[in-house]
Amino acid sequence: MTANSGIWHITSLGGGKVGIKNGDGNPIVAGSNGAGIMGSYTELTIGTVKEDGNNSWYFFEEALNCSNNSYKIGNVNHLTLWAAGGSGADDNLWRVEPVSVEGKTIYDVVIEDNADGYVAYDNGTTVQNAFDGGFFITDGVITEAQLSAGIVGNELKGEPVITIEGTTIKVSGIKPLIVKQDLYNTSKGDGKVPPYRIPGITTAYNGRLITAAARLVCGTDPGYGQVDVVCRTSDDHGDTWSDMIVVAVGNGKTSATENYFETAFGDPAIVADRTSSEVLIIAVAGCTVYGNGHTTRQNPNLIATIHSTDNGDTWDTPVNVTEAIYSLFDSGTPCRQPSWAAVRCSRVAS
Repeated sequence: MTANSGIWHITSLGGGKVGIKNGDGNPIVAGSNGAGIMGSYTELTIGTVKEDGNNSWYFFEEALNCSNNSYKIGNVNHLTLWAAGGSGADDNLWRVEPVSVEGKTIYDVVIEDNADGYVAYDNGTTVQNAFDGGFFITDGVITEAQLSAGIVGNELKGEPVITIEGTTIKVSGIKPLIVKQDLYNTSKGDGKVPPYRIPGITTAYNGRLITAAARLVCGTDPGYGQVDVVCRTSDDHGDTWSDMIVVAVGNGKTSATENYFETAFGDPAIVADRTSSEVLIIAVAGCTVYGNGHTTRQNPNLIATIHSTDNGDTWDTPVNVTEAIYSLFDSGTPCRQPSWAAVRCSRVAS
């Protein structure tokens, strides 16, 4: 055998079920053209068996089409779901043909503590990959010099440890160089956990990373109720992050006639001074709605500045700078548009 990806390991589980996995350690992945991946299976249920005198053909209740080359995702072959025909359709029937491994060696692969990690085996002709639970079938002995480790969609941080114990290949210490961390929940929420929006990030003078975001307590934008500005910090280049730090809290008070500055603070833009511990956030404030006909130059989205003098540990009370900003545009300069009904904060540079 020169490749592990064309071999399936099938075991009888009893009760009309069989366990199945590919040599690379993956389960069967089933999909349908135009509908994407429909599911993956580590076991299949035998529905009916058709005998033709020479072979036994199996129909699986999961309705897998055996045309393995007809459907690809990212140039990877997938087995496809068959939408019609049932057990009477020839494309739904499978014949299992045993593969002789006499005189060959099967190496099982164990990847510790990382579902995305894999080991690559270079036999001088081809390179095969196997995830945890996969295997290699070889004519000779595999050496550690022929093995290397990798991780899907990422690069390795440090060097993993690869050992061979008998016919078991073990890989430990696979760590991703880039780690995805969910610092803010951006989903709509369930009414109990508010969503977050408009995240920004800056590097403080002392090297600290500071992220800021709007916490939509009212569930949507400023103008509809309470919105807060919060931040999180990291002092180890993003490996770990602080708990949520409150920057400014809106009181949620709305009015059709009064534009309350303290109603909401949202859409934060954040910037840090290059030569001091000062950090600045500019945010939308008040209870007017962006784009609404009632939001005018005389009744605008308000603008707040919020300062920190200790690299984001604590924050001063928001300051209303609305007129200082809008008045810059009243005469037509520095912007050619002489009248703005609203200013939306998104970024600020130093």
